[in-house]
Amino acid sequence: ARWAIDPRHPRPFKLGLFATLRSAKRPSLILEETNATLGITRGGRSVPSQKYDVIHYLRETYLKPHNPSQFVPIDDAYLARLPVGNTRGPEPSKIEPWSAMDYGPNLTHTYEVPGAAPNLAYKGIAVRLDPGSGGISRGRHWMLYDADTLRVAAAWSAAGQESNFIDWRGIQLNGEHNRHPRLVGPIALANSFGPGWGDATGSFRDDRRVEGRDGRRYGPLPRDWAKFRGLYHHGQQVVLSYSIGSTGVLELPRVLSADESSHGPIFLRTLNIGPRDRDLVLQIAEHPTADAQLSEIADTQDTVVLFAPLKLEPSKSSSFQPLRAGFSPASTSATWIAEEGRLRLRIPVGKEPLRFTVWTTAVAKENPAAVAKSQPSEWLDVVPESDLDLQPLTQGGPPHWPQKLQAQAAIGSDVGPFAVDVLTAPTANPWLAQMRFTGLDFFPDGRIAVCTWDGDVWSVEDSRDLSRSTRRAARSQRRR
Repeated sequence: ARWAIDPRHPRPFKLGLFATLRSAKRPSLILEETNATLGITRGGRSVPSQKYDVIHYLRETYLKPHNPSQFVPIDDAYLARLPVGNTRGPEPSKIEPWSAMDYGPNLTHTYEVPGAAPNLAYKGIAVRLDPGSGGISRGRHWMLYDADTLRVAAAWSAAGQESNFIDWRGIQLNGEHNRHPRLVGPIALANSFGPGWGDATGSFRDDRRVEGRDGRRYGPLPRDWAKFRGLYHHGQQVVLSYSIGSTGVLELPRVLSADESSHGPIFLRTLNIGPRDRDLVLQIAEHPTADAQLSEIADTQDTVVLFAPLKLEPSKSSSFQPLRAGFSPASTSATWIAEEGRLRLRIPVGKEPLRFTVWTTAVAKENPAAVAKSQPSEWLDVVPESDLDLQPLTQGGPPHWPQKLQAQAAIGSDVGPFAVDVLTAPTANPWLAQMRFTGLDFFPDGRIAVCTWDGDVWSVEDSRDLSRSTRRAARSQRRR
């Protein structure tokens, strides 16, 4: 029988317990200590008060009902035999290694987007948009892509002064089962299950992927429709590479923060699109109801629109805010369209490559009509022309993890059939990276590549004094 304590339980611990009952009177207990559990032998990150909770649970759950002869009651006589103490020990640590780790500017996971209906990005790529140290968890603005459907599943910001990002709940993170991490913070825009680009006919009908038992579609879009090709890193910038039909696309997500804009954060998608043998249709955002429409803002050369439902009544089921959307430069050949509550951009057939930026920003629900009173000229060119060429960002950049860390090595004896060398993992490292190793392989020159559950690849090499030096490998290699 397996016993698991819900992390929301009043006791400040999580316990994974496997019990094999050899008889009703003498249960044999086996404690399994994992990253997400607290053991009472080695203790893990537990403190005395937490260990006492574990012992109390075992006494009351197993010894008292199943083996009462071994159950010692806690009374005055028992307490008098114990050493006199003067403290209850330190308080439990509040450090959460899964959120403290520097993952770099992006993190691939399965994410849940809040909303009235289920919305999961199964091959989610979350990207930090604002500059700063500490990786994605220390950001203030993010954009979430789904590599299966090539959609932007959501764009969101931190609430208040805390860097929210996600709730960090899941088996790989805080150890919870049957959950995926959920986005935390105000959602600026979202797109539900389905393709991010139209097919060869411009249709977004999602009936060609594998259908699961739950009726949802799974897996990538057909290769003749779209294909995700990988990521490029250049500093803190993340460039996505994919193709729509025979057309190659590079995309760079970014943000103009509230400090840089007088209208709140503006989410940007800079696109480099190759020659096109047909019209392409790009999904930008959607509203939970089908009556959302677009209204062109005067004197913006048809490049800026307001996307909002006909009736702006407060909705308990949706946090959707009306959007102001546009593209720049204004000379870009593209057309806004709205279909069944979805804002899309039609990009015409052409032999010449296109470089432009699509941007969106939320508008207050109370009075979206005030958008028309803003100065149109300020929306015509959000991103300077010099920022639109993404090719230089695909040629490699400075390494993310340049430091080499020294680790002790216990070199085994060469006598006997096997030689065992023990390498000490650099658990104390500048990135607070968790060292949960999952596999290794060897280079021809003897170096070792070691991967971890949290997505890192470390390069391990010999040093002259026969100790080992480890270097965190750059995670900027293109995935094919």
